[in-house]
Amino acid sequence: DETLQAIFDIGHETEEWVVRLLSQAGARLTENERPYELPALQLSGHIDGVLQIDGQRVITDVKSMSPHIFDRVNSVEDLVNSRHTWLRKYPVQLDCYEEMDRVASRVDEPPPGAFILTNKSTGAFKFLPHTFSPERMAATETRLRLVNEHVAAGTLPERVDVEDGWCDRCPFARICLPDEPRQDGLAL
Repeated sequence: DETLQAIFDIGHETEEWVVRLLSQAGARLTENERPYELPALQLSGHIDGVLQIDGQRVITDVKSMSPHIFDRVNSVEDLVNSRHTWLRKYPVQLDCYEEMDRVASRVDEPPPGAFILTNKSTGAFKFLPHTFSPERMAATETRLRLVNEHVAAGTLPERVDVEDGWCDRCPFARICLPDEPRQDGLAL
């Protein structure tokens, strides 16, 4: 999907701009794009970076947003409770990064995290502290194990009811929903 790729490309450019701004302000985002993995869950990813705040490593994820969404998000709870499915995924993503850092660092507790949110139109940004959620991570691990079992067995999981709009832009809709009617002109 070209539109979705363009959104990701803009997000990457915004992340580089935020890193430059932080550097100019005297704060350094280190370990940029550091890869992480949890081999037991076949999970991998890379963090946007680490900020040092009060001598503590803070796993940091930069997210760019449209102005109307940016104005509505003022806490991680706003993300968790958002009506937008992709926003609800952000705290899960940061939980995973924090857990991967904990495992890689061989420590008992994950480090804190934070989101740096940017308004795509104005360049304004917000800093949202994020606290690791063991409950969210446990639910994520359960889902990952199920996915991995199905991949290993060459099977598909049972369908789940999804919210309106969830599948419309998903590039995998033709695989998991092959019998769903599509609107004319929908490109997958």
